[in-house]
Amino acid sequence: MDILYISASWVPSENANSVHVAKMCQAFQKGGHDIKLFCSSKTSKNMSEIANKYDLETTFDIRFLFRPKLKALWNLIYTSSILLETRKIIKPDLIYGRYALGLLAISYIYPNVPVVYEAHSLPHKKTQTWVENILFGRPNFKFLVTITKALKDDYLNKFPEKVKNVLVAHDGADIKNDNKNKSCAKTNSYNLCYLGKLTEGKGMDIVSKLSYLCPEYKLHIFGGNEQDIKYWKQRTSNTAIFHGHVNHTDLNQKLIDMDIMLAPLQRVNIIDANYDIGKWTSPLKIFEYMSFEKPIIASDLSVLKEVLKDKHNCLLANPDSPKDWAKKVDKITQNPQLASSLAKQAFKDLESHYTWDKRTEKITNYLEKMQ
Repeated sequence: MDILYISASWVPSENANSVHVAKMCQAFQKGGHDIKLFCSSKTSKNMSEIANKYDLETTFDIRFLFRPKLKALWNLIYTSSILLETRKIIKPDLIYGRYALGLLAISYIYPNVPVVYEAHSLPHKKTQTWVENILFGRPNFKFLVTITKALKDDYLNKFPEKVKNVLVAHDGADIKNDNKNKSCAKTNSYNLCYLGKLTEGKGMDIVSKLSYLCPEYKLHIFGGNEQDIKYWKQRTSNTAIFHGHVNHTDLNQKLIDMDIMLAPLQRVNIIDANYDIGKWTSPLKIFEYMSFEKPIIASDLSVLKEVLKDKHNCLLANPDSPKDWAKKVDKITQNPQLASSLAKQAFKDLESHYTWDKRTEKITNYLEKMQ
């Protein structure tokens, strides 16, 4: 199947959405499909460099389109670029993507080609809602993909007349042969790991306080720009090591040496002009953690419990209580058997349900059932 993937992401970039797009395209390609990705780039336009940055096993066709920085015009200009580039390609068998306006525009160019839209949050602006409402009403729109059941339910409530078919496909991670579980049968020198943006919504307040509550362990923090790192360095103990942004290939080597993975997400996670995505979030870091076969401590939030189960593949902690997080860290460090059991089950769950390959297979199988 020839698949045209429409994205508004900058590739490569430090944002999780670009990782998601690259990994999805790789998985589609590995599944025997031909992928053409439409995106933008601020830096490299070399496929081999992008593959190295994202630790990709395969390459695929990427078309880099012009996207202006001026917010008032970029949607119009970028969508125009998509339409112009569409004229240069062979008619696809499927139009897929996360950029609703681009999908809507192309749905008129190819009215007989199925369109599938993937959403990671509800539209929060009138123009976005208007675009999605029209997209869902197009004759060739097939179904919506959401990253959580919570988001699916809210889409059904927001567009009760237009949205009929919704597939929940949680995010994923790759299985790597070198992601070997290291025994937690140690008496000290544990490496605690946090991966992600350095914001309070992602749990950095918990992380910073945990550095004081668990001074006997090293706390490794991956992510953030210079300004973020400077801010949080002033609020953490000297046991915290800030690594900044690390590309996927290098990150794989560093995370092998970690012992406990932390996902202290908060109920409120503000992005983009005070828009809260906390109730729908499905962070890539959860699945990355699972792939390294390490014990995970995560926030006790209903949306995370769609994937994580306390004392089965993780330990869940109170997102409002740093002391509870410290207790859960101690519980793992003092019980190597528990640590190993949680880590192995998380890896098994990922392998069975949440790899990128499983995700794209789930999407294409759902499409086949609807044809």
